[in-house]
Amino acid sequence: VKNAMLRFELDNNRKPVAGIMDGDLEQLEEVLDTANKGMEPRVTKPLLDAYIEEESTDIDSLFDEVLDFLEKTNATKNTVKNIRRDIAKAEQMEAAKNAEK
Repeated sequence: VKNAMLRFELDNNRKPVAGIMDGDLEQLEEVLDTANKGMEPRVTKPLLDAYIEEESTDIDSLFDEVLDFLEKTNATKNTVKNIRRDIAKAEQMEAAKNAEK
């Protein structure tokens, strides 16, 4: 049930997943908050904020861990794959456009 809820919330809104790929801290917090729904005890947004802002937190590693999770879990791996495909297509189109100049 938890994976189904996570898939519904993230697959129906690619923005959080794309935000993680782009290094958006707000989207990172949103994904962590969504993944934590239904857990007991529940991590609150203020606790997430504090953790993210903590000087000792390795933000790059946190982004990598969350993206790695999203790439592997059945609930979101197709979303990540599709976003990567779309990014690659956009990069190819941009490269072709620049080559024409």
